[in-house]
Amino acid sequence: MNKRQKKKYTDRVRSLVAQVSVFTGGGKCHTDYYPEAIRVNAKMLRRCWKWAAKNDLFRLSVDVPQGLNPKRWYNLTMVHSWNERPCAYAVEWEEKNA
Repeated sequence: MNKRQKKKYTDRVRSLVAQVSVFTGGGKCHTDYYPEAIRVNAKMLRRCWKWAAKNDLFRLSVDVPQGLNPKRWYNLTMVHSWNERPCAYAVEWEEKNA
């Protein structure tokens, strides 16, 4: 892959983030929602997940998400605890044809 392709793939992975929750040292939580976040199918989520792991974009909750339904849409939720790197979780959405 050339630089432009790598940047495009990294931008795609980052555009999957729909929600970011930040927990401060005092136990408070602040959550930002991004309604413009894209949703992808299970196959594309696995590809993006592996890309994020390979390029160390952010910490992942599991190595490879298991039990993904091909008839569902997915995006990412980030949780950022005090003094830790943000951690990504896969979030399932409604049926594709609903």
